[in-house]
Amino acid sequence: MKKDIKHAVKALLRELVETPTVNPPGENYPQAVEKIERMLEKFGVPTRIVEAAEGKPNLIAKVGRGKPVLLFNGHIDTVAAGAGWRTDPFRLVEGDGKLYGRGTADMKGSLAAMAVAAASLAEADGPLEGSLVFTATVDEETGGQDGLGYLVKRRLVNPDFCVVGEPTGLNVATCEKGACWYRITVQGKAAHGAVPEQGVNAVEKASKITLKLLSLKFRKTHRRLGKPTLNVGRMEGGVKINVVPDRCVVEVDRRTLPSETPQAVRREIKEALASLRSKDPSLRYRVEEILVSQPFQSPEEDPLVEAAVESVASVLGRKPKLVGMQGVTDARFPAVDLKKPTIILGAGSLNQAHKPNEYVSEKQLLQAVDVFRVLAEKILSGRR
Repeated sequence: MKKDIKHAVKALLRELVETPTVNPPGENYPQAVEKIERMLEKFGVPTRIVEAAEGKPNLIAKVGRGKPVLLFNGHIDTVAAGAGWRTDPFRLVEGDGKLYGRGTADMKGSLAAMAVAAASLAEADGPLEGSLVFTATVDEETGGQDGLGYLVKRRLVNPDFCVVGEPTGLNVATCEKGACWYRITVQGKAAHGAVPEQGVNAVEKASKITLKLLSLKFRKTHRRLGKPTLNVGRMEGGVKINVVPDRCVVEVDRRTLPSETPQAVRREIKEALASLRSKDPSLRYRVEEILVSQPFQSPEEDPLVEAAVESVASVLGRKPKLVGMQGVTDARFPAVDLKKPTIILGAGSLNQAHKPNEYVSEKQLLQAVDVFRVLAEKILSGRR
């Protein structure tokens, strides 16, 4: 394996990119998992498949035995390709030291690197003092509840330390923002567009709500994550240009810091809307909470963080930065639900995620294999 790492990781990445796993709807999951499983079993790594639902297989592989348990996790799904590609998004294309294709950065590159690192550890001489568990899971792009969330909730994985391979440029992310999503349905009264005074315009009312929420000021800050944010991501209302709309839906994405609670954010939203209604009694609305993802912060003095920094430095010849993850990832499941030290560490840049012409640096992909292997050896060899 040592001589063939470059070939192995690129070959697996090629197979994964060329197996479209666009979510939604979540296509070709079994085929993608089978390719990872086949590579691991070739190197004697035992695997099992756990389905959260039909067509949603999660792969669990294990190297070594006993405690401590280190979890390497990656997701197999990607967003849709979209327009603007210069190459086929579902074919791995090499050029200028880059590997192009949907999912190369987010995050089939790190998924392949983790799998190859696990295989190389299985092939290495000498037993580990503990267990490396590698999981390839589904549905991260739509919340992860049938992926790592499912495995964690049922304690099918229960690690002492966790590494999620989202793209960080091989910097070490020790924290992550949370997300509170709300759907606000505004009720109006239909009327003919020629006599709008006879109706109640739900789009107009929703616009006032939008402006009110966007005017909220956030005073809290975090040295890795910055400030909280609020985005109105969707507004839909009306049936016809000459009809006063009787309904409008606004969807709001509020990103939170580890110092904030979902309860406080919910209260903040409701108080803002109540202040509007006190000035406009005709304002009628319903608020639904459609997603709550908790933020997390792993202690930067934790042995996992220290081992990750040392591992990156030994491979790259420089210390990585400690950073925060702005987006929501599967890392929240072990960090929040299991309360276990968790970091995010992977090849590629988040700036490439969800964009056309997505790529990962070939050099960084190969470095990621070495980083994951060295990190596992540090955590599982008693040399922490």
